[in-house]
Amino acid sequence: MKDVCLIAAYTPDQQREDMLRNLTRFLKGKKDIVLISHTPTPKDILEDVKYHFYDEENELLDVSDAYPSFWWFHDTGKMKIQSRDIWYRDADISSAAIGYQMLPVTRNFFFGMTICKMLGYDVAHYIEYDSIIESVDFMNENNKLLESNDGVVYWIEDRKHTHGAYCCYNLNSYSFDELKWNRQELLTEFTELLKLPSVSRSEGLIESFVVSKMSEDKNILKRDITELDAVLSSDSPNISVKYEYVPCIILIREDNTVTFFGKNTLDKDIRVSVLINSTVNRDYVIHPNFWTMRDVGTLDFVNKIVIFLNEKKIKEYNFTSEAEIEKHKKRNKIQLK
Repeated sequence: MKDVCLIAAYTPDQQREDMLRNLTRFLKGKKDIVLISHTPTPKDILEDVKYHFYDEENELLDVSDAYPSFWWFHDTGKMKIQSRDIWYRDADISSAAIGYQMLPVTRNFFFGMTICKMLGYDVAHYIEYDSIIESVDFMNENNKLLESNDGVVYWIEDRKHTHGAYCCYNLNSYSFDELKWNRQELLTEFTELLKLPSVSRSEGLIESFVVSKMSEDKNILKRDITELDAVLSSDSPNISVKYEYVPCIILIREDNTVTFFGKNTLDKDIRVSVLINSTVNRDYVIHPNFWTMRDVGTLDFVNKIVIFLNEKKIKEYNFTSEAEIEKHKKRNKIQLK
């Protein structure tokens, strides 16, 4: 059967771009690659893949959808800076944002599976961008298993959920209608899932939800996670726990002034560089426990901003359409006192 690796990615900073880069470099020449991402992808990575689909929509669930959510905020004394684009180490992710990534994760999965089927592939190996593998032998083994099964997933017995970083499906077993992504339908079903008394944490919730959708009237083989652990690992950037993170935010004021806000949460000086339109660079040194707020231009001039922390890219913003600008304003706000 003709198979393909479907890589789902979200790489807003250099660290996560490098994780994706390592995966595509390894797979290139061994398997065809379809990359689906919610962030722009560097040219050198695109040269490693056969097909690429960029999905600008990265809608996260919030309280308006009847889901738990959180805002990062900083009170300057005169104003409150608020953002939904910040991960930070003190956020109670497990209780404050249950399944908040459900929409972009399912979009990546079902859009990707549909694209792979449209391209004529028989089997799609779904892999998350931060996976580390040393051989594709396990994929070839699963190809044979899919001759008599509709899907292969890996079960984590002690946690009672499926593994999310890898799974594979026989696309010939699914119609395009079964692979259709329907926002309202998924939201309704996910809402009902959250009401169940057994749902007490976010770990594995989205993965199990996707597998349940793919298992309807299908023969899905559940393999033990130990079989996958031997050949695939994850270097997941769990920023809320593993990494110190410096909040850097771009704000758009009512008069269309574009403002940079940065706060140093570390115990040493940091240097933040704000690159505007790939031509104008502004450097700011921020001392420990201090913050800075600087105007960098207006929207009629600023259409792209890349932020570097100590020379490493951490964020990229594009303000080339009204839709992008309005979406950004809703997620990043200044509240005057």
